[in-house]
Amino acid sequence: MFEIPHYVVEVYERKEDLRNLRENLLLVARDYNRIISMLSPEERGLFRERIRYLDRKIQPGLKKLHWSLKGASTVFISECRLHASKVQNIVNEYKAATLAIARRAQQMSEALLVRITGKRVYNDLEFEEDQKDHRDLVQKKLVTFHEGSIAIMRQTYEVFKNDGPEVQQHWFNYTVRMNRMMEDALRLNVKWSLMELSRAINGDGKTSPNPLFRVKVILQDNSPGQTPQVAFSPSLLQLASMVNDISTHLISSITVFRHLPEILIRRKFARDPISVLVERDEDIKKIQTQISSGMQNNATLLQGYLKTWDVYREIWEVNKDAFINRYRHLNPLVSSFDADTARLWQASHSTLRHGVQDPCELLLPCSSSAARATDFGKRAAAERRKPRFPANVKSDCGKQLKWGPKRQSVFVQVGCLHSSASGDLPLRAASTRPSRCRGGCRPEALGSPLPSPGLVPGGGSQLWGCGGFILGRG
Repeated sequence: MFEIPHYVVEVYERKEDLRNLRENLLLVARDYNRIISMLSPEERGLFRERIRYLDRKIQPGLKKLHWSLKGASTVFISECRLHASKVQNIVNEYKAATLAIARRAQQMSEALLVRITGKRVYNDLEFEEDQKDHRDLVQKKLVTFHEGSIAIMRQTYEVFKNDGPEVQQHWFNYTVRMNRMMEDALRLNVKWSLMELSRAINGDGKTSPNPLFRVKVILQDNSPGQTPQVAFSPSLLQLASMVNDISTHLISSITVFRHLPEILIRRKFARDPISVLVERDEDIKKIQTQISSGMQNNATLLQGYLKTWDVYREIWEVNKDAFINRYRHLNPLVSSFDADTARLWQASHSTLRHGVQDPCELLLPCSSSAARATDFGKRAAAERRKPRFPANVKSDCGKQLKWGPKRQSVFVQVGCLHSSASGDLPLRAASTRPSRCRGGCRPEALGSPLPSPGLVPGGGSQLWGCGGFILGRG
């Protein structure tokens, strides 16, 4: 047998104490390594003072401490773990603050400044008003998120405000990094908002876009003496300007946001404003171009639709005064009168079937001409029904026919007048019979009463659209 040295025997007798000491030292090492591993190289510079302080606490155990002294090692391990725990809490709060700021930045990017449901069709300029109200509401939310991020950073800075210049420089770098996060959030917000508008105008490439605007067909008569023109209300220029101005309004909504270093550190930050940086973004410029192109394409389609109304130009181009004067001078027969009024009423009826349910402004010129012609016809018929005798002869003949003539000469005169009136009676009856359009097309025969003047066409139960536009159909 070999003899065991006495110092080995002493170590063996203390094996349990040494095992506990080893495990405790491993806990100190794990605490320290966990702190270091949680921090990036840039963040380690921010926590430089805390790490140095922890290093100073661990340093005696590497060079000075006698591990054989049980009490000294226990105190050392306890102090190291206590200070490591404090630093760990600071790091955890810092990480939680950074994560909270990142969440707010994500919320800022997802709170879009454009609201398009795909179910609502906007009349006139309602789209501009609705988007303005939505932008104001979302802007308040974005400001709330931004101010919340600033409050978190101010609270976090309380830990580092008494540290040296190196830490202050790293804090400035951290602020710049958070500022870039805010810039990206606002840039993505504007980009995704414009993409939403682009999908509403151009579609997503798989399906056609839902109708977005209701465009009414109206008869535009801006100045007297000029021929009225069929146009859209609102005009295509107004729609294009309203949609293209959305990007400008979006940029204006984010001008209230300043760079974080300017707010927190109060030092000059050599960088353009956030709104200018977002406006320069190439992706945003491409989306703006897509929106403008989509509006131009839709305007081209609508202009093509507008040409389909050329076949009804006679409705609003007819000179109503000349129309009535022609009848007054020509004194036409009832058949000619019926044909002209029937043509006007049939034109109105065709307009009803063309594409708008309530085209009152387009029907008004036609119905006005037909109504004035009918009124003229009634007055002409009344004139034709009047006897052609002079008033004195009419009165005298009436008396003679009632009481009988006293002289032969009067008797002969009355007989001649009676024969003449009796002979004209069939011709007068034929020329003044009730006027009725060919095919029985009086206004009430069209199946619906004549629309009331002053209404604007465009409302319809069925809809026709091209791109982001929609027209009323009958």
